[in-house]
Amino acid sequence: GEAEVSFTAVVAGEPTEETIVKAREAEGLDILVIEASEGLQMGRLALLEVRLRRGTAFGVKVLRLALRRLGHPVVGSGNACAKSQGITGTYLAVTRLAHGDVGDEVEPPPRFRTLMLKDHLHLMRKGGGEGWSGRTEHIEGVVRFDGMSLMVPPGVFVPRESGFKIIEAAFDLPLPPAARILDAG
Repeated sequence: GEAEVSFTAVVAGEPTEETIVKAREAEGLDILVIEASEGLQMGRLALLEVRLRRGTAFGVKVLRLALRRLGHPVVGSGNACAKSQGITGTYLAVTRLAHGDVGDEVEPPPRFRTLMLKDHLHLMRKGGGEGWSGRTEHIEGVVRFDGMSLMVPPGVFVPRESGFKIIEAAFDLPLPPAARILDAG
């Protein structure tokens, strides 16, 4: 028989139901969101349990790349990780391993929840407490986008990496040179 493996990971963003279905169908991963929080330095983070479905290739690197393709890279300093200042190591751990009748399961490392809590508390100290629905970038006033530092006071649109797909699609459109494009999403 094959081994059954589960990982716990802290990832950038929080997977939607659509992403969880895509993970199951395209990547062979079963994802469960254990908890999620909003922080100041890293924005939205989620603690996930990720189970490899039978027949899925086992490997930490394979898993990191799959989560990155899904738009939720593992927080850490390794390749294919969501990097952040002061982060060392990678927030990905095997938490369950079984083969036949033999197996064991452990709790996620405490540092995973500590990372999320510290970043959330930092946000709260800056004024983003309970019920706050703004963007963390508005508190800091600056966002990094495509190698640039952009000022983003409250009320100003915060550009995201996911916006690159829209920009790339617009470049491929057969538009006249003076065309105007409105993003109303």
